[in-house]
Amino acid sequence: MLLSLGLLGCAPAEPPPAITPASLRVVVATRTLYLGLPIEESQLRIESIPWSSVKGVEDKLFASTHELVGRTPHDMIYQGDIVRAERLATPGKGPGIDALLYFGQRAVPLEMTPAEVALGLAPGAVVDIHWSRRERACGIVTPWVTGVEVLAVSEGADARRWMTLRVQDDRALALVSVPRDELRVVQRARWDIVVQHGSLSLDCDLPAEE
Repeated sequence: MLLSLGLLGCAPAEPPPAITPASLRVVVATRTLYLGLPIEESQLRIESIPWSSVKGVEDKLFASTHELVGRTPHDMIYQGDIVRAERLATPGKGPGIDALLYFGQRAVPLEMTPAEVALGLAPGAVVDIHWSRRERACGIVTPWVTGVEVLAVSEGADARRWMTLRVQDDRALALVSVPRDELRVVQRARWDIVVQHGSLSLDCDLPAEE
């Protein structure tokens, strides 16, 4: 029978074409993920996106939030961005800014105000950070976080400028909990350079929420 089919010129049937999905489920940031700060479950969600929009990079995406919890971005990941593998630090290797941090430290990025851009801050500068609401409540004008080293100054794709600060873990959590417009950065004079990696000033009680 097979011989007769060959004599009649019948070609073997071709395999059916591969079926590609119309969409993929991927992990997306629900808020901005900052370099140096471990990712939390609440900062992520799963979304379905057109497969054609990520064709060729599927292996760099994540389908589960669990595999990202605790990982550290080495680049800013903005709210709504798809989380891609190349924007995360390699576990245990700490490339980029992570390599500059010692145990118990974090890199905290702050968007720079025009006044802070005018200071001409550069890596290696040491700054103090004032918290306006604290100063009003306490009736003092003293730094809230002192002796903070600037690790990097960069410009994002949207032309906003950022400075990345080296601080201790507990200071980092305090900094990111305060609205940016309540913080003022002051550069220390060259003769007063004492790097303290962000010592918290506790000379008065922290103000209650207004």
